Amino acid sequence: MARTIGGPPPEKPSPGRQEEFFEESFEIHVVTPLFGGGVTAGVVDATNPIRGTSIRGQLRFWWRATVGRSCTSSKELYERESALWGNTGRASRVSLSVANCQKGSLFPCASFPPDKNFPRFNDGFPPYALFPFQGKKANGRVTQEPGEALKGSAFTLLVRGPQSARSELFQALRAWVCFGGLGARTRKGAGSLYCPTLSPDVQDNLALWLQEHFGNLSGDKTGPLPWPTLGRAVLIEKKSGDPIRVWNQAINLYKDFRQGKEVGRNPGREHNRPGRSRWPEADAIRNLAGTHDLQHEPDPHKPCAFPRASFGLPIITHFKDSGRNGLDPEDTELYPVKDKEKKDRMASPVIVKPLATDKTKAVALIAVLNAPLPDNLELHLKGENLLKGQQAEIITSASATYGKSPLKNRSPRGDAIEALIAFAKEQGFREVTS
Repeated sequence: MARTIGGPPPEKPSPGRQEEFFEESFEIHVVTPLFGGGVTAGVVDATNPIRGTSIRGQLRFWWRATVGRSCTSSKELYERESALWGNTGRASRVSLSVANCQKGSLFPCASFPPDKNFPRFNDGFPPYALFPFQGKKANGRVTQEPGEALKGSAFTLLVRGPQSARSELFQALRAWVCFGGLGARTRKGAGSLYCPTLSPDVQDNLALWLQEHFGNLSGDKTGPLPWPTLGRAVLIEKKSGDPIRVWNQAINLYKDFRQGKEVGRNPGREHNRPGRSRWPEADAIRNLAGTHDLQHEPDPHKPCAFPRASFGLPIITHFKDSGRNGLDPEDTELYPVKDKEKKDRMASPVIVKPLATDKTKAVALIAVLNAPLPDNLELHLKGENLLKGQQAEIITSASATYGKSPLKNRSPRGDAIEALIAFAKEQGFREVTS
């Protein structure tokens, strides 16, 4: 009996059944320092700093955040995404490659003064955005050098995809360039991009340009879909400037809302000591742990609530006086819970960055993704969940009613993101509305 291997070969597609493809190239400039992006997390790859695989992951995310808005279920999203981008059993119909890569130059973001254990960030590097790269020093010895970043990078991105999905791919590409970036900390503005054919080419009518290319950017207050989408809010500042200067200004606004004097905390006292936080989380932790420093009696008007969980998790809380008298709690970690399971991370739905209109010009941008909140929270202290059996409050009107609350008069419902939007408007930002 004759041996056969498999069945007959598949029929060769007829010319009428062949799919049409387009090819396009994009000149892309990285206008703020690029951190990470290589094989090792947080470390720039000196040989291959800009990788097609990293860009593919970014584009898939922004495809879901834009094109995915029209899907009505996770199943529909998965089927549509797999048909275009592929999955474990199906090849992608989109190919990407990087050419003409100009690596730029490596710079450390910070340095340690000889007599200090705390770093000093170099000019142009906003500490509040880049604290994971500050390095470590203990007892006069540097145990981890501050992170290095690339400045002045540029490259050409070559894209090939099905003609039928061209508009979808351009939507994802444009969203990636405008709202995303390359490497680590892109939601805090690192690795921001400019592309002559994808970035806005207007200044006065920037809000209109964003509406024309992305549709409704002032959607629901809570995410109706189980994946992040573009559309809760986008705010821009009218004046433009150098991208790195604009980046620093935008990050400082975000910092002021969360920790600034007379907003997020009280004024400090002697020796630049920061004042007491006006947010409820610290006193909530003290009450849950059943201990507090003698000088930090919990405010009885503050609720047991964690509004800043809306900005991303985990959150590590360090009490400066936990060692003094041993009364304030030791470090705690706040984690998200989804489907009754603790998760290690919930990405922030808030993007703070420069939106480049040229290689040397940008406006400050705050974009809030429509993203679901966690079902609950876990607060870990020495491995114990202090919130066990208790539903944690993230959004509650009680967070907006006590004296000097950062949410007071900004969000009566006690929504920290809603209050951030109001605070940005107080500082001169305008919201892009349909």
